[in-house]
Parts: sequence; C-alpha cells; structure tokens
Amino acid sequence: MTPTTGPSDPSHSPVEERFADGNMTPVVRRGDRVHRARSAWWPATHALLRHLEEIDFEGSPRLLDMDGDGREVLSYIAGESGSSTLEGIDGDSALIAIARLLRAYHDAVASFVPDPSLAWPRAVGAPAGGPIICHNDAAPWNTIFWQGAPVALIDWDLAAPAPPTWDIAYALWRFVPFYPDDRFGPPDERARRAVLFCDAYGLVEREGIVATILQRQRSAYDTVEEWGRAGLPGFVHLYEQGLHTSALHDIAYVELHAASLRRTLERRSYCPA
Repeated sequence: MTPTTGPSDPSHSPVEERFADGNMTPVVRRGDRVHRARSAWWPATHALLRHLEEIDFEGSPRLLDMDGDGREVLSYIAGESGSSTLEGIDGDSALIAIARLLRAYHDAVASFVPDPSLAWPRAVGAPAGGPIICHNDAAPWNTIFWQGAPVALIDWDLAAPAPPTWDIAYALWRFVPFYPDDRFGPPDERARRAVLFCDAYGLVEREGIVATILQRQRSAYDTVEEWGRAGLPGFVHLYEQGLHTSALHDIAYVELHAASLRRTLERRSYCPA
C-alpha cells in the first residue's frame, strides 16, 4: 500500500497517514508502524503471523501490538503495492519472482499447526479445508514491491486452510492476468505467462488448474455478493460500488479460452531440473 503522504523521518512520525489504496480495511501508517482495523478472524490471522515471524519468513509484516483503539499494529514494509494494471511489474522477471515468493510462503506455512479452536474465514465456494493456510488474496495490490521486485505479501485477513492451488489459481488470475483486455496480450501470451508462473513456483501436478481458476473467480464474485449484502465490514463497499462485477467478464474470458489454456498449461507435469 502507498501512503498519501510521506514524512521526512518516518521512523519517528506521530502523524497518521491514510493509505490511498485500501478498499477492504481502514489502514494508516504512523512512522514505521501500520495500524489497521482487526477482522472478525483476527485471532487466527495473528497466530499465523506469529508463526511466520518465528521461522523468520521475511515476506510478511510483523505483528507488533494492539493500539488503544483496538487496531492491530504491524511493521511497515518499505516499497509500494502493485497496481491492478500491472504497471511497472508486467515483465517476466516480476512474474517469476512473484511465483517464487508465493512458493516461499507455502513452504514456510507448511510447518504451521494452528489451534483447532481458531476460526478462519471461508469464502463462498471455497474449499472446506486444505493442507496449508493459503493467503487467499495474493494480488498485485496486496504485494509490496521494492525497485520492481516483490518483497512481501500484506493484508492477511482472508487467510484460511485450502490446497496450495487455490492460492496459485488466484495469483494466475491477477498476475498473468486473465482479464479480457487486449493490452495484456493475446490468449497464447497469457498461456505462456501462466506456464512461466507454474514453472517458477514448481507446481508439479497441473491437471485441473484451469478449472480451479474458474472456481476461484466465481468464489470471489459470489463472496462479495453474499457478504456484501449481509453487511460484512470491508465487503459492503465492494458490493455497493460493484467492484466485484468485473469478475464476471474475467470468468467469460477464461471460459472462452479454457480449451487452449488446458492444452498449454495442463499438457505436462513440471519436472524440476
């Protein structure tokens, strides 16, 4: 995320700077700390962040404290969040680095054994569980870039148990990307980038990944529809502004090119050198 302003000495600033690109949760920066409203599932999210700190995973913020207003306090990660247009991060090198960052997270979280009493969010149409805790929102706007390279994932509120391919499918949707916009290249170019991402991640079994992308897109749309109508904080704005309806066009794009995507992306399993 990018603050609207920047102090000359951010490590000692008493001023709260509102982040300009936060749609889901009110977030401000105060010096080298980020203050953000807690989600309904904050005990689970906090347990996850503590685990990532304990094993020295560098691609996530550190949970530092709770402030007097009941907000969680996290470490500020220098850099800028990515744009949905992929401006400045649309090259192959950035895509490869993003895939490797996601894989590094999945490897790091594999040792996390959450308390069974913790409640995790389950999006509409999402898997009932899985072997790891997926980030569940690994998109450009939730990735911090430094000099064009991804360094961390932020906004962990939607993290929940799921298969790793649930995260991979979402990242493919957002970073390849699978949008009906010609500026991102023809379908063959999208397929090439999808293969590049999966190779960099080291995804061995790819059969069914196109179906998972479609499931992930439908889940994103249905979740905003249902949770927005129900008045769930963070989703009301998305629903009322209709920001989720673009997913319907993205679904149509993937459905249109599904056969060719399967031929390219699912034709072989990854064999590491």
